[in-house]
Amino acid sequence: MTKHFNSAAATGLLLYVSSLAVLLRNKNFELGAALIVLVLFGIIFPALAWFATIGAVPLSISVRPSPCEMLVLVACIIALSIYLVGGAQWVDDHLPMTRRPKLHSRLRSRLGQVPYRVCMVQTV
Repeated sequence: MTKHFNSAAATGLLLYVSSLAVLLRNKNFELGAALIVLVLFGIIFPALAWFATIGAVPLSISVRPSPCEMLVLVACIIALSIYLVGGAQWVDDHLPMTRRPKLHSRLRSRLGQVPYRVCMVQTV
C-alpha cells in the first residue's frame, strides 16, 4: 500500500482554516456566518463555475505571464482579500472623525458611482 499525499489539498485546507481564524477574530462575524461565507465562496461558487464550464473548449491563446506579473497579481488578490475582511472597519478605527467624511467622498469620486448606485437600486 503506497501513501499518497496531496500537498495542494493540504495547503488549501490550511488556508481555509487560517481564513476561518481570521474571520473569527473580526467582531462582526460569528462562527455560523464565517462558515456560511467560507462554504459559499469556497465550495458552492467554485462548484457552480466548474459545472458551468464542463463542456467549454479552451481558447488557443499562447500568452505566458512572467513571474513578476504573477507575483503582482497574487499580491493584489491578497491585499483585496484583507481589505474585504475588515478594511472598512480598520479605516474607520484609525482615522480621526473629522477626516472620515472627506475621505469617503474622495474614495467615492475616485472609485466611481456605479457600485453605490447598484446598492441604492437594490435597497429601494
